[in-house]
Amino acid sequence: NICVRGNVHSLGEPVKRGFLSVTQGKDATVEIPDGQSGRVQLADWIASGDNPLTARVFVNRVWSHLFGRGIVRSVDNFGLQGTTPTHPELLDWLAADFVENGWTIKRLHRLIMTSRAYRQSARHPQMNVLREKDPTNDLLAYFPPRRLTSEEIRDGLLLLTGELNPAHGGLPAKPEMNME
Repeated sequence: NICVRGNVHSLGEPVKRGFLSVTQGKDATVEIPDGQSGRVQLADWIASGDNPLTARVFVNRVWSHLFGRGIVRSVDNFGLQGTTPTHPELLDWLAADFVENGWTIKRLHRLIMTSRAYRQSARHPQMNVLREKDPTNDLLAYFPPRRLTSEEIRDGLLLLTGELNPAHGGLPAKPEMNME
């Protein structure tokens, strides 16, 4: 039996405070000094370059936002119940590059958005053949079409009419409304 309050397991030895070993990998250990909650250590571990999971999850979320679905389709579940990545090498490479370049989100967006995969057309000359061979477009042979959000439509219209103010902050744009 394990005594949770007394931090004693069945052998009578104190249980060391820490994080679940399954979350850290087999070789990693995070020490929590006595008298501390462990929040700082947890935050340091989450943002550590030695923890590939954080970067992989974040990169997958950015990919999902830009492509309409992630490299790992189950964006909210990277665990055993989640789906496997369609392109694991790409996910690992993007995550490593993200960490090596200082976790720069703008650079990550630029890297993905200037890629050939992102700049592809949603139409392919052999669409019928592709839909038969790769019905879920896992090979990214064409850009998956997606619906625009209301904010994207509004900003696009404001840009076209010359009423979009690209400056941060300030008063919101209030276009003239034709009552007809």
